[in-house]
Amino acid sequence: MPRWTEDAGDDVLATTQVRPKRVLVAIPCLNEGATIGSVVLKARKHADEVVVVDDGSTDDTAEVAELAGAKVLRHARNLGKGMAIRTAWLYAREANPGALVLMDGDRQHHTEDIPRLLERVLADEADMVIGVRWGKTSGMPMYRRVGKRVLDYATAAGKKNGKLTDSQSGYRVFSSAALSVIEPTENGLSIESQMLIDAQERELRIDEVNVDFDYDVDGSNASPAKHGTDVL
Repeated sequence: MPRWTEDAGDDVLATTQVRPKRVLVAIPCLNEGATIGSVVLKARKHADEVVVVDDGSTDDTAEVAELAGAKVLRHARNLGKGMAIRTAWLYAREANPGALVLMDGDRQHHTEDIPRLLERVLADEADMVIGVRWGKTSGMPMYRRVGKRVLDYATAAGKKNGKLTDSQSGYRVFSSAALSVIEPTENGLSIESQMLIDAQERELRIDEVNVDFDYDVDGSNASPAKHGTDVL
């Protein structure tokens, strides 16, 4: 608990311990009951609240997420990743956290990277931080690397002078300022590109942090070919 001290000269209260800004982790999910429980439990170690958006799952995703301690927002039917992120975005705006973390629920993203992704946003040095999958440490198969670069260049074409390393990474942290000005509008998998272009157009401070990913884990349901086609 913070310890409060009184300055006798100025008659004002000052704290000797600064409380960290509130952190909200949001996880859009579709049929990830096999993995979402462990993701929520691990994410809670680094967040004040974890929210799971269940995008019309037909398995026990919602029930497992609730048992693990997440607040669950449910879509009655599958509306697409873009809509799931929009639901999380609107919830975050109401909650008004100091930082919003977006991550997947299929264990591809490592929750232990959350503090590193948060660091510059909480220090008010960045408005958007992207977890970048790049180099040998990413564990990315070659066919995914090629597809990722195609989508990076395609996204860059939507905004001049866009310097992009990993435009499709769904592992991201946003400041409260970014929450207030970015408007997610895409319903499908191109949501990552659209949000990045919006951030660039609004001249937000964008940073990148190298992270490790796990590929082709149980519970991962996005086809790389479909993802690429939809975004393009």
